[in-house]
Amino acid sequence: LNPGFQCKKYFIDLNKITSYNGVDSLSKIVNSNYVIEIPLLDSTSKIITSIEFRRDFKSRWKAIGFGSSRAFRPINTELLTFIKDHNANIIEVPALNFGFISFRDSTTGLPSNKLIPGYWPLYDSGFDLKDSVVNSLYQDVQLLKILKQQSQTVNSNSPG
Repeated sequence: LNPGFQCKKYFIDLNKITSYNGVDSLSKIVNSNYVIEIPLLDSTSKIITSIEFRRDFKSRWKAIGFGSSRAFRPINTELLTFIKDHNANIIEVPALNFGFISFRDSTTGLPSNKLIPGYWPLYDSGFDLKDSVVNSLYQDVQLLKILKQQSQTVNSNSPG
């Protein structure tokens, strides 16, 4: 197996979603700490598994997870290329069982978020977001408002 492109993965805590003010961008509410997930590819560039790395207290990268994380499992080679070409990041909201890809739209220059339902699902959260916006492309504020709405149904003792 060969290592593929390094993907940054950020997290959003549930309390940041529930207290969202309706104005801030995604970059203001994601945790500044991130992990790197590196896919391991076979000879045909198919993703077989991955390894997660996080900085320790001395700022050294240490392996923290072996085997693809829940958000990374459905990512295929085509989506991995999209992430690389768009300098995109994976964002997870663990308490909502939800993840998405965050990138800067090359046409508008605006930050955008791709939920990737159906063809490239990160994972099924059970939430029906497709009625909210056409084409599954969400601006930060729009997506965060939807997530805040969904967060009202989550037990506050949920992890994340």
